Amino acid sequence: MRRLALIGLFLLLAVLPMRAQVDSAGVARTLTLVDEYVAALEAEPMETKLSECDFLIETCIDSLLRQAVATKLYAYYSDSQLMGEEAVAIHLYDRWFADGTVVFPTDAEGFQAHIFADFNRSSLVGLRAPVLEMQGPSGESVTVPASPDRRSILYFYDTDCSKCKLEAILLRSWLDEQEADLTFYAIYVGSDPDAWNAYVAERLQVSNPHVSVRHAWDPEVSSDFQRLYGILQTPRLFLVDREGIIIGRRLTVEALRQLVEMGTMDEELWNRNPVGARLPSIRVEGILRKPCGSRTRTMDLGKLRGRPAYLVFYSESCNRCKVEIPALEASLKRGSKAFLVNVDEILAERPELAKQLFDAFDLSLLPHILALDARGRVTERYVSFAGKE
Repeated sequence: MRRLALIGLFLLLAVLPMRAQVDSAGVARTLTLVDEYVAALEAEPMETKLSECDFLIETCIDSLLRQAVATKLYAYYSDSQLMGEEAVAIHLYDRWFADGTVVFPTDAEGFQAHIFADFNRSSLVGLRAPVLEMQGPSGESVTVPASPDRRSILYFYDTDCSKCKLEAILLRSWLDEQEADLTFYAIYVGSDPDAWNAYVAERLQVSNPHVSVRHAWDPEVSSDFQRLYGILQTPRLFLVDREGIIIGRRLTVEALRQLVEMGTMDEELWNRNPVGARLPSIRVEGILRKPCGSRTRTMDLGKLRGRPAYLVFYSESCNRCKVEIPALEASLKRGSKAFLVNVDEILAERPELAKQLFDAFDLSLLPHILALDARGRVTERYVSFAGKE
């Protein structure tokens, strides 16, 4: 049984009397422990949160206690300010409430949960952004989002929304200073063209060549944008990556700024050593391994080549490295080789060389394995051998 499940079982057994019925005091004690439990889950991955919530609910044999725990968990995750946790609330609704396995204390709560799930399930973090067909200021067709070569910001606003007016000031100021290539979709949710045009002219003029601005609206709501993006109030900000995947929702301008900066850093790392490029000329000591044996030597990385050759950056404390490197070694055939570089040793003994390597390669996650051909050109990046036959 999983560690967290054991903790949950202990918590529930500690407060549940050994009988079918649970009194109100027992329910109250259990809900207090549920608060502590979900707080402890905060840093866990989404899959763990889903399974642990299901486990807690399943453990409750008494129907009233099960209702109390399930409702408590749903309320926590539907109101959570941590981006992405609304997915747990939708899972709980689908798994426990939708078919009546557990019922909300009141019909009104059940109806609100149904609306919440329906208006949020299509725009969760990690899902492909729903594509909207809308209109531009001159009646032209505008597809939102439709920029596969750049990240997209979707900003839903209303001209009568006071918070939108403040958000527009912050957004315009930030967008004017951006150096990242972005497409900004400013989406008016109302139906007054005069108010819209005046608002755009006064508040949403962005003068930055890096930022492409598209204005759109759908006065007939034929695109179903309200349900697909959960636009029950404004403003609403989303960030969509180049692949069309939602990576931020219900953002503040500050949270949007941080996500864009993180994405820019990831792109810079991704652009290092692209397929077809030669490696930089940096002399590094490592272990050269071939099918016939291995030896320690210093190599100019720019001269590494083979049929194929692999450059491997690893750490002795890295569990993935302990799996990947033996798998790589087992795959070596005649003419192939692997050059293994111990990042820990270089960091400890040669910090200047370590800086060179960190500036030249994406060493944010180890092992980092690149494949090279007989001419020393990169043929594949982020190579993995674990699980291959």
